[in-house]
Amino acid sequence: MPLPKCKRVDAADTAACDALLAHGWREIEVLVTWRARGAVQPTPQNIVRQVMNIARVTGGEGRLFRDKAVARKTAIAKRVEWMRGLAEKAVKNEEVLRHVVWCAEGDGEIGAVLLFQFCKLVARVNFIAVHPKYQRRGGGRVLIEKLKAGCEWVYAGTQEHNEPAMAFYKALGFEIVKRERTFHR
Repeated sequence: MPLPKCKRVDAADTAACDALLAHGWREIEVLVTWRARGAVQPTPQNIVRQVMNIARVTGGEGRLFRDKAVARKTAIAKRVEWMRGLAEKAVKNEEVLRHVVWCAEGDGEIGAVLLFQFCKLVARVNFIAVHPKYQRRGGGRVLIEKLKAGCEWVYAGTQEHNEPAMAFYKALGFEIVKRERTFHR
């Protein structure tokens, strides 16, 4: 099954949102972009397999999981594929915007993972996840605080319905800078 087409529109632009709905687009979610001021140049680590494992076992909060027209198995497969691509770019350092992976250990294995892009002291969080058996132990907080320490700005996006993620970024001093409505067709 092909993936649905995706458009994101500023949530305040009601005319554009209404036009998409009138033309058969389905509203899926509201994506919230957060920003925080940071205060160490990261280096990539070769951990593609572990990143893919965490992508498989952590919750499905992405847009494909919210679209009833996309099977959960397909959403998981696409998420793992996307994460593998990001992790491989981090390892190879192929792009101008460096893709970087940091991990927090838990009992001798990777307990949390943070993938982000870094360029000119600005970082964009692409993915952060904590293995379920290590959640609520501070691994995610440690990774974000370390990232903030080496940047002028850190940006992160999360779905508005994902209350734990919204509370997480707020508790870490992030502020909301943009809301975008997500549509599929």
